[in-house]
Amino acid sequence: MSKDEVERSLAKIMDEIPAIEGIVATDLKGNIITGKTIVEMDLDKIVQNLVKIAEASGGLTTIEKGNVQEVDITFDDGFALILCSGDKIIMAFAGQDAKSDRVLISMNLKRALEVFS
Repeated sequence: MSKDEVERSLAKIMDEIPAIEGIVATDLKGNIITGKTIVEMDLDKIVQNLVKIAEASGGLTTIEKGNVQEVDITFDDGFALILCSGDKIIMAFAGQDAKSDRVLISMNLKRALEVFS
């Protein structure tokens, strides 16, 4: 999938679920494929931390349940969903008002990641 296709796919998710405040796609090396936020944010710093989380969660394979596919992080004022497949990562984040959309966001990110990977 080309960068433009990934960008369109993630933009469509943000359009369909307006509670999403930001979405980013990257690889494990920290190369940003695309990213969009509703307010100005430092995507490079976000991706650096995103890659660290993905790498750290990879150590959980010692549980012998396979590779980590999804990480759900709850913040004081919202949450982030991180989905991994191979060397690709997609993350979306939203505020507390989007709690009821969590599963919908996860399903859409999984679909996008399948096409993206």
